[in-house]
Amino acid sequence: QLYPASRLGLALEMEADRMQNLQLKESDFIPEMQVVMEERRMRTDDNPQALAFERFKSMAYPTSPLRYPVIGYMKNLKKLKLDALKRWYQTWYTPNNAVLVIVGDVQPNEVMAQVKQYFGSIPKRPVPERPDVDEFLHTGERNMTIHAAVQVPTVFVAWNVPSLSTATNPDDAYALTLATEVLDGGISAHLEKRLIREQRLLAAVSTNYDLFGRGGSLFSISAVPEQGHTLEEARTAVLKEIEKLKTETITNEELARVKISQRAEMTFNQDSISGQAQVIGALEVSNLSYKLADELPEKLNALSVQTVQDTAKRYLTMDSLSTLYLLLLEQATDNTKTDHDSKAKPKKKSNPQVGAKQ
Repeated sequence: QLYPASRLGLALEMEADRMQNLQLKESDFIPEMQVVMEERRMRTDDNPQALAFERFKSMAYPTSPLRYPVIGYMKNLKKLKLDALKRWYQTWYTPNNAVLVIVGDVQPNEVMAQVKQYFGSIPKRPVPERPDVDEFLHTGERNMTIHAAVQVPTVFVAWNVPSLSTATNPDDAYALTLATEVLDGGISAHLEKRLIREQRLLAAVSTNYDLFGRGGSLFSISAVPEQGHTLEEARTAVLKEIEKLKTETITNEELARVKISQRAEMTFNQDSISGQAQVIGALEVSNLSYKLADELPEKLNALSVQTVQDTAKRYLTMDSLSTLYLLLLEQATDNTKTDHDSKAKPKKKSNPQVGAKQ
């Protein structure tokens, strides 16, 4: 929420009131559930690619609750009752289960006095232990094929890897972050340069890795094959580049470039006070220190080429790989060639440290 600094007291008063005095009524609940259902339809159920990726996550996370969509399935929404919502509110809405982040033109001592004024009288309550959202690694290769009314066929590959909150060695998580940039960090990155511009096997490619997530993460790549090439060819080409990442020398100049790129992205995405607040909040709710936002460039700079390659060898393995072939409906009986004209590169997803909503 954005307020003038002079209205901070009002903001705190409203949030403290909402934390303990929220009135949940059937007359409000029913129409709001209709809004949530419509949001589910627009974002997922009526979006074939989003629906397919939701199913892909259920395969890629075989044991973790991360396999479930945050908004829930439509059948869950239809069955949800007001009493269940009240129990959830009473269980979790307590100050000892909250992170309050304030960024702006304020004085810390004055802010703390206001926070104590409005939140200090709210009693803390026992909170159930949060469910484990880590995922097993190296559980075996998994594959899925979906035919849907999508505009272009796409192959998704993802490896189960640790996030910073679950990695035994934090350098593993930092190295995976750099690996995404080596593979897909601009026109000179491996996937863009070799598979799109040189070999013309792909029309588009994008990588993603959630460094600051709570629980296990995915190192994922989506690829759209060039016209005349199959999804299997696209997958094979991507996996070959993963193997090259493990064995071929990454030059020091190349690694320096991706480190600068990562630092620039983190800086630009904290260019607003709301972006800074999101970064701090994302770190703290994942049981990570807010100080990491300032320490991350130094952590990345300390890594060597060998560390990045050794990390890739340990985690980007076939026994941690999930694959989704997303095909056009008319390809249900013919998966020999793709037929599309799309050249647009899908927008690369940002890491949560740059303010993405969870």
